[in-house]
Amino acid sequence: MSAKKKSPDAALEAANFRAAKFARVSLRLKAWWNGEEAPQDAIEQAVRKHLAERAMIRAAGTQVDVPARVKALQLAWGDGRVSAALPQEGANDLALLSLPPKAKIALIGGGVSEPAMELIRDNEFSVTMYEWRGACLAPARRRVAVAGLADRIFVESFDLDAGLLPDDTFDAVISREEFAFCFEKKRLVRRIFQGLKPGGAWLGHELTGMPEGVNPTVFATAWADPQLWDEDRLKATFDERGFVLVSEEDESEALRKTLRAGLEKLADAVDVLARQANSPDSDPLLQLKELGWEAEATRARARSLADGTLRRWRFLLRKPGGDFRLDAPATVAGAPIAVDIEAPVLPSPDVAH
Repeated sequence: MSAKKKSPDAALEAANFRAAKFARVSLRLKAWWNGEEAPQDAIEQAVRKHLAERAMIRAAGTQVDVPARVKALQLAWGDGRVSAALPQEGANDLALLSLPPKAKIALIGGGVSEPAMELIRDNEFSVTMYEWRGACLAPARRRVAVAGLADRIFVESFDLDAGLLPDDTFDAVISREEFAFCFEKKRLVRRIFQGLKPGGAWLGHELTGMPEGVNPTVFATAWADPQLWDEDRLKATFDERGFVLVSEEDESEALRKTLRAGLEKLADAVDVLARQANSPDSDPLLQLKELGWEAEATRARARSLADGTLRRWRFLLRKPGGDFRLDAPATVAGAPIAVDIEAPVLPSPDVAH
């Protein structure tokens, strides 16, 4: 009589048990060979990282079919990115937040994971990416797993209008031009407030303006229809929820310069694709079309930022409690925005995404 076939869950559990056992033996053998100590807690931490990487690779698949649009946007803005970023944005954000060691950060969005990766360099922080663009999920998970960061960066699918953050979990929430695409803004504000630990911070870099005043071409390549609010309306919503506004700054000019620098490099991206245009695969042609649309939308966005119909507003909010005191000054000087614009580094045409 043949043995009963294991269920997929049981088979996965058994495979993980074997992988963990093998990892423990390998780590002890390596330590013995090198004449080093092998503390049990260090071994278990390494095993957890190994199992997390296995899970991320399974979730993303051994091969990831990256959509042409996602490939094109990475050519435009750099590996792991699907939108423009201010120079030194990650470092400036961390300087503003002054987080404790081993802080937990929630990043709304994150694209193909580069914004999350820059938040954990040279520190012990962890980041949960709440990515609402479905096309970015598998490439982001795969990129994190290949980088060996599956124990510090977690990529979650997220609904901007209905998504949940676990209560009292995060030391900080960071959002960058995601809030404009949320219809249920008050609900998202409530969920972010509940997801923060007492005293936690929400650092936002969000697009604001009046919808009727913005050229529609600005959002021609957006992943969803925008729902722009002005700063006063947003401040009233934050105040209603219980947030305290600590600082704010207009980043419109800094973003405009970044977009202009990106436009100058789009020609290089087009050259990269042009060399692949004779490939039997139609993907380079699709990417060329995506780059053309992105260039037109970027020009329109830069013009709207220049004429003031569209703005990029940085705000730092605090949830009362913890070490944060309500009698602290209402505003503090923000970290300066880097003004030296560095052009995005384009990947080699031989590098697969």
